[in-house]
Parts: sequence; structure tokens; C-alpha cells
Amino acid sequence: YTPEHRKYGFTIFAETDEFWSNTIGKPAKDITIQDIRDYIQKENLCPGAVDDNNYKDVNNALNQFINLLTESYKEERNVAFYAEKLCISPKYFSKLIKEASGRTVPEWIDSFVIMEARNLLKFTDLSIKQIIAHLHFTDQPTFTKFFKSHTGVTPAQYRRQQ
Repeated sequence: YTPEHRKYGFTIFAETDEFWSNTIGKPAKDITIQDIRDYIQKENLCPGAVDDNNYKDVNNALNQFINLLTESYKEERNVAFYAEKLCISPKYFSKLIKEASGRTVPEWIDSFVIMEARNLLKFTDLSIKQIIAHLHFTDQPTFTKFFKSHTGVTPAQYRRQQ
């Protein structure tokens, strides 16, 4: 490659080709997507990933998502977080979950957060401020707006009704 090639970024391609050639053991031009998938699986580079055959069963994706959600819903409300944990794109992940359950990923996340908020309001003496911190909301107006949009009442009204 000449200095002119470097000017236009061709060295990036050369370095990438060299990496994959050395890693997979084939000339870069002969490497397939399956070769890369096999390498990722063999090296356990993405432990949450499963092969495409398992994802044909969309319920597998839903089960893995629900398991992740029960562990992380308080801190993580971003579709990309859950998709990354399963090593698939957010768009494909969203499609799988919608197909498997009829609900969107944000609907699932919100339902877990609302269920926890309701339980904390109903069964604990935690202040609303403590509940906000527990659920990782930034402030009371944000939490109140979120809660009311899903239940029709404010957190304080919900607690009084119980």
C-alpha cells in the first residue's frame, strides 16, 4: 500500500484483513460470516449469544430476555443493553420479542418497573424518594409522570388507595 492508500484509509482494511487472516487461518477474501461466528463461539467472545438455530425458536430469546430483565430492570431500561447481552442487534431483538410475546421490549421493561413500584408502595414503608432511588429514577417528577402514565394515578394517590 502506498502513502496515498493510507491517506484514504486503506491501511485500516489491510490491518483488518491481516487480523482475520491470522485469526481464522484463511485468506481474508475467503472468510465467511460463518467462519467469524464459529470463531466468536469457539473463543466465547459473546457468552450470551446462541446460534441462529436456537433463535428460530423465538421463545428462547424471550426466556433469555425475561431472565436478564428480572436481574437488570431497575438499572437498565434501554433496548440496546438487553440486545447486546444476547449479542444481537436491537432491531432484530425487538422483532423477536414482539413476535414471541405480542409486546414490545419497552412494554416489558415498563411492566417490570411498574410492578416493582406498586409492590414497594403497597407493601413497604419506604418513602417515595427512597422508591425513586431504588428504581434509579433521576427525580420525583420523572417518576411521578412515568407512574401516572401507566396507572392513571400518582404514586402518592396509589399508596393512599391501598
